[in-house]
Amino acid sequence: MNSTVILADDETCIRQTMAVILKMEKVDVIGEATDGEEALAMCRIVQPTFLLTDLRLPKVDAVGVLLRLRAEKLSIPVMIYTGCEDESQINAALAAKPAVMVHKADELDDLRMGIRCAAKGHGYLSPTPARLNERHRRPAAMDMLTPAEIELLKLLATGFSNKMAADHLKLSSHTVSNRREEIMRKLDVHEVTALVRLAIKQGLVAY
Repeated sequence: MNSTVILADDETCIRQTMAVILKMEKVDVIGEATDGEEALAMCRIVQPTFLLTDLRLPKVDAVGVLLRLRAEKLSIPVMIYTGCEDESQINAALAAKPAVMVHKADELDDLRMGIRCAAKGHGYLSPTPARLNERHRRPAAMDMLTPAEIELLKLLATGFSNKMAADHLKLSSHTVSNRREEIMRKLDVHEVTALVRLAIKQGLVAY
C-alpha cells in the first residue's frame, strides 16, 4: 500500500508539480489545501501518512499547523518545502521541529529524499536548512564559554601549544590543559583540530 499525503500550497502550479513528483515516489495525494485551516481540517479527517506544506500559507502558516497537530495529539509528520530566504523564519520553523524540511534552493534529489523520509516517518533536512540549523545552534554553545575560555580558544586556534598559551596567559600548563578540556566538553568536540575549525567558523580567528 502506498503512503498518503495532504498537499498544502496556495499556488496551483506548485501543487500540480509536487503531485507529479509524489506520484513518482509512490505517494498518493489524498487531499489538496490552499491554506493552513484547510490543511488542518483535512488532516483531522483523513489522517494521511504525512503533510507536505509550504512554509507560508494563508490563514495559518506551516508552523501553526504543525503546532496545532501536535497539540491535538495527531501524530502526522510534517514536511515543509519552502523558498523562503528569511533566516529568522526558517529558524523559527526549525525550532518547531518538522519531520522534514527542504529548501527550493537545493537539488531535486533532496526533495525526493525528503519525501521518502517523511513517508517512512524519518527526519531529514536538506543542505540549506541544515546549514542554517547548524549556524543557529553553534552560537548558543559558544555563549557557554567564559571570557577566559574564549581567550584560550583564540590562542589555540592560532596555533599556540598548551605551553605557549600558558606562558602567554601567565598560567600553569596544568590550568591551561584543564581549561582546554572544559572548553571541549562545553562545545562537545573531542579533538583539538575540531576545536580549531569551530573557532574559525565562529569568526574568533580569521584564516
